[in-house]
Amino acid sequence: MEVSFEIDAVSVDSGSHHRRIVLVFVLLSIVFVPITILLAADQRLSQEEARKLTNLVALSDEVLRDGRKSYLRLCQYCHGADGRAQANPDFAAPSLREPAEWNYGSTDGEIFVSIRDGAGHEMPPFGKQLSEEQIWRVVHYLRSIDPESTRPSRPNANHRGV
Repeated sequence: MEVSFEIDAVSVDSGSHHRRIVLVFVLLSIVFVPITILLAADQRLSQEEARKLTNLVALSDEVLRDGRKSYLRLCQYCHGADGRAQANPDFAAPSLREPAEWNYGSTDGEIFVSIRDGAGHEMPPFGKQLSEEQIWRVVHYLRSIDPESTRPSRPNANHRGV
């Protein structure tokens, strides 16, 4: 049953009115969703700004264990449990044991931004799954599996990854 009514002597069909509202909503979405995405992309720090970020989470065995847990939960699918990125042939993820292979920087800040905001088209952002502190813990864990010559000094000098 279709309902019609008169407004100022103009006949309006409620079905077509509903379609107009939907059409306006769709058109507004087409315009504003890309703008929102672009604005969000602009919030990503530049590589220069990322380099200046400092990890304020103190390095400890507990921090490394927590970072490893987050890494294994979210990162190992692409980068492998050992960080060598050899387990999944579907992705061109770099080995996390070779900082020279990293396309988006290898400072703590650049690693943090890559994890939080994503890197390139392949690596998704994890800023919604991990708090900033958890991301910094992952950064510490990644540093612990770096080549030995580039690892930060640790409270336990005999440590070789977690």
